[in-house]
Amino acid sequence: MRIGQAAGQAELTKLQAAVAAAGFSAQPTAAGSAYAVIRDDVTYTGSATNSAPLYALSASGGAALQADVQADGSIQVVERSKNKYRGSMQISVLNNNLAVVNVVGLEPYLYSVVGAEVGASWPAEAQKAQAVAARSYALAGGVSYQIADVVDNTYSQAYNGLGSENANSTAGVQATAGEVMTYGGKIITAMFGASAGGITADPLEYAGNAIPYYAGAVRSPDEGIQKGKLDWYRVALDSGTVGYIRGDLLADKGQKNEAGLAMLTVTGNDVQVRPSPRVQTDVKPLASVNAGALVLSLGKTPEYTNNSWVEGPLSADKLLATINAKLSDKNKIQGPLRTLEVSETGASGRAVRLKANGTTVQLYGDSWRSALGGVKSTLFKIDETARATIAGANGASREVPDGAGSLQVLGGDGTVRPLDSAGGNAIVLNGSGQVRAITASPQFIVTGTGYGHGLGMSQWGALGLAEQGYDYKKILQYYYKDIKIEKDGAS
Repeated sequence: MRIGQAAGQAELTKLQAAVAAAGFSAQPTAAGSAYAVIRDDVTYTGSATNSAPLYALSASGGAALQADVQADGSIQVVERSKNKYRGSMQISVLNNNLAVVNVVGLEPYLYSVVGAEVGASWPAEAQKAQAVAARSYALAGGVSYQIADVVDNTYSQAYNGLGSENANSTAGVQATAGEVMTYGGKIITAMFGASAGGITADPLEYAGNAIPYYAGAVRSPDEGIQKGKLDWYRVALDSGTVGYIRGDLLADKGQKNEAGLAMLTVTGNDVQVRPSPRVQTDVKPLASVNAGALVLSLGKTPEYTNNSWVEGPLSADKLLATINAKLSDKNKIQGPLRTLEVSETGASGRAVRLKANGTTVQLYGDSWRSALGGVKSTLFKIDETARATIAGANGASREVPDGAGSLQVLGGDGTVRPLDSAGGNAIVLNGSGQVRAITASPQFIVTGTGYGHGLGMSQWGALGLAEQGYDYKKILQYYYKDIKIEKDGAS
């Protein structure tokens, strides 16, 4: 039993005397020593009949409690995720925060990781490839988080305990038990991601240093993610609204508008015009149209997935804030943000440098993803909706936005109106015959492919290779250059 917590010798002496007077003996404990306090006078529903023990640990750390599995072979963490786990749970204090660590064997840990990282129905060879990559990643890092080897999210690898295990993931782990990838005699930190967007990243695009076991910029068959998905059209309504309609709800009947541009016919009633080429139940449609209505096509695009995506329009103010949050004070963009463009790409086509207001902005690797508001990859292009070159009389031209006053738009029907912030989108035809929607105020649409950093193995690409007949070793050797696959023996 622990009694009191004296701050000094005088208080300690007084406390010891009180304990002795009560008929007990007590020995002082050194400050900072490990201990835990158990209280049984705590209720969790306000009723004394529902008491529960409370385990308190010293904020100074050093002590740890361990909870072992129950009869069903699992232990549940109710407060955080309600997931059930194999092994034991160790509870301690780290940096004045409660820390919970699942102590579990490597192979059972991988049952959950592989089940969370790839589809349960994927071919056995893709399951095996993921198992070897995940095992290599886990072992290469050592104790990376002070008291744990890995965390349970994508900062390491997805891990949801028993909830993500399945028969195929377990079989993939067991079939490759102990196998890891090595380079130069060392286990590699086997990076992998959901989709490379058709081509993996070159390490030079991220760190400026080539990582020898990454093949870098190899074609990746990631298109399986689009199977069964419909194409969408980006369209403009007479009101100036620009959005997306699913392709099976439109028909091309050869009709054109006053400017000679092709119009599509809506084939259903209450067809939703959406801000993104996907159905989002929690996002309000921009408008709805009925059968027979004509809409102007601005081009076809694949349905939004982790392999093909569109984000925006993003406001200039929002992007200025998120980009500047990643820059040092001396390198921050002086607003307002008028232009933003990709100025340099790497070997795979991923953005390496951007220009904002004509000045180069340098960030590295995945920093660009969060800087642009959380886009899925760095394999993207930026559409600057207010950016245009206006041809004038006598061969003169004007680059906008330039802050030199408003623009007047001459429509296909001969009407003239100012292109201002209240005027919505204007549809223009460029010198190459391409149709664009432009705005007076700068906005930005980011269009890209892939999900993740793109380094190492693409999971959807591994699926594609497995479907082509590759075994797991050839899949791994395709994505990781000059590696060996061998038994490590670690558990």
